[in-house]
Amino acid sequence: MATATTSRGAGRRWRPLLIAALLVAQTGGFAQSGAAVERPRRTPSMATYAKVRLRSPAGVPRLVGFHEASSRTARRMRPSGRLIANHNRRYRPPRRSAGAAYRVMPSRGRGTPATSAVDVAMRSTAPVRSAVTGRVSYVGGYRLYGRHRDMIVVIVPRRRPSLRVVMLHIRDVRIRPGQRVAAGRTRVATRARRLPFVSQIDTWTGRAPHVHVEIRRS
Repeated sequence: MATATTSRGAGRRWRPLLIAALLVAQTGGFAQSGAAVERPRRTPSMATYAKVRLRSPAGVPRLVGFHEASSRTARRMRPSGRLIANHNRRYRPPRRSAGAAYRVMPSRGRGTPATSAVDVAMRSTAPVRSAVTGRVSYVGGYRLYGRHRDMIVVIVPRRRPSLRVVMLHIRDVRIRPGQRVAAGRTRVATRARRLPFVSQIDTWTGRAPHVHVEIRRS
């Protein structure tokens, strides 16, 4: 009986360690009380504007394509990474820096800067990460071009509360207003949306889902 009791006591003592080991094997790190277990690698840098750094919503983007925004309040972003191709004669690329490779798409005749919006094409099963570190101010639905259902997320950047980072074309949103998010890490939605019509970026990606990102004045 003493041997059986000792074995049961040892089993109880080892049980927490076994559970911890299983968590490490499944997540690649230890779970902490009050913190998310998942700690994904930060996605690549995408652009900067006035001390605000944007990161790609995708860990491995199929294409990062800058274009002219339709909103007049959208700011001119400074792309990061290597320029693959420049299709807009008004755009003068900056020096190459660390980040995702990008393409500048042709002018749409909107009169806004060539890099005032960016589309990030990604795999259909890839989660959408936050493009910026800050606080979520709005999550909701709207009609794209007044016709197509879509979702919008608005984030107030931590370093520039007078600006708004807007993310469009997402599905199954996983965040809520007031929540703090980390650039390139926090999961905003389970996937990007494939639009029901041919978009400009589809010229190079073949109808892959994509996320649209802008930095706007509040």
